[in-house]
Amino acid sequence: MAKLSLDTLKSYFTTGSKPTQTQFWAWLDSFFHKDDNIPVTQIDGLQAELDKKIDKDSISISDVSGLDNELSIVVKTTSQSLTESEKSQSRTNIMAAYSADVLYLSHRVDLIQDGYFGGSANNYIIIKNIANMIDRGNQLLSAYDAAKLRTDLSENNQFTIICYPGRYLLDRVLSIDTDWINIVSLTGECDIELQRYTSEYDNAQTPEVVIVSAENCHVKGVNLIGIASTIGYYGNYYANDNYISASDYYGTTVISKGVFTVTSTFKGIIEKCKSGGKSFGYNIGSLYGTFIDVEAEDESFGYNCYTYAIFIRCTGRDKCYSYGKPFNGQIIDCIGRNYCIAYHASMQGLIHNFTGGDNCISVSNNINGIVRNSNIGDNGYAHSGYLYGSMSNCSGGEACVYSVVPGGFINHCIFSSGLNSINGKVLFTTLTDGTFGNTTLLGITRYCVDGNGATNNQN
Repeated sequence: MAKLSLDTLKSYFTTGSKPTQTQFWAWLDSFFHKDDNIPVTQIDGLQAELDKKIDKDSISISDVSGLDNELSIVVKTTSQSLTESEKSQSRTNIMAAYSADVLYLSHRVDLIQDGYFGGSANNYIIIKNIANMIDRGNQLLSAYDAAKLRTDLSENNQFTIICYPGRYLLDRVLSIDTDWINIVSLTGECDIELQRYTSEYDNAQTPEVVIVSAENCHVKGVNLIGIASTIGYYGNYYANDNYISASDYYGTTVISKGVFTVTSTFKGIIEKCKSGGKSFGYNIGSLYGTFIDVEAEDESFGYNCYTYAIFIRCTGRDKCYSYGKPFNGQIIDCIGRNYCIAYHASMQGLIHNFTGGDNCISVSNNINGIVRNSNIGDNGYAHSGYLYGSMSNCSGGEACVYSVVPGGFINHCIFSSGLNSINGKVLFTTLTDGTFGNTTLLGITRYCVDGNGATNNQN
């Protein structure tokens, strides 16, 4: 049966009509069934697109400049060594083909043989995977010094130094002081192990390894902590939180605890890095930037700093996250220990899913921001201070939240004790030990339970 138009088919199925068998069959015959083979000519535009393709028999590999030489090198098995000429040719072809795509190059490690590295291109360089740790460190320092000489760097024309995993011994601080020069790990993990050494004993006491003062840069994968080294001919080390003299400790093992310093001018990204204490903003006035998956020891992440930074999945220890100064940034999925987050100062930012110890979050001061899904110990959450902001789904120990002022809000929280004065709203909250303070005319408690198991619904 011939194909019928949609208008004709629709006329068979109007309200109140009774389609005949012939009309039903006409409806089915007007469409393709899943078991039908659809002709190419019935697919709009497909033939025109197929006509644009090049027949595989019409092109030779010799037509692609350099590719024939590249393939002749790549097909060598790993048991065969490349000549220096082949290495040079391979590097030239790889860089020419993939100079605009660093990510793709990082997955072509199968092309790198005998520990040889890819080389450099217009917008990146890959540091050699060589055995000597001092030479590797010198390569990194030299690469950064060379990149600083460029005059065309910008947000849309950044330069990236890609480092192979391993240890890099540095004879001076790695000073990242130029915008749009990035240092990242080839694997994307925290495996660029940087450690300082020196051939002369200079009574230095600060184990600074990296200093970032550039406003715009991205550092990913630098590890300054937990690197075991045996003191030998490399000279003296910055380790164990102090300067270690080779003459006194020759042949012994030390553990690196380098400092990763950022200055108040930094506004870039630090990602997947590890450092010792007093890192990532120590007593620098103000801290900006974004920190993702970063670990540091005591007095880090804005110690004694006005902090406007963003922290995501970071781990600190004591006196971290804007200790002693107001916090105006964001903390998301982070961990600390004691005296963290605006200790003796106000919290005016956002905290989401923070885990800490005692004396955390604006002790003896005020919470003006938002705290959600967090868990800390005793004397926290504006202990001896005031809650002007909001808290939800939080838990704490003894003496939490001294007073909720008008406009303050607590919802679904659990504390051992606290809430001495309630002038705001407290809903669905439990005290496991102690009772709620009295409310004023503006204060409200609803669906709350105190340490005696009694419900508390005031005003």
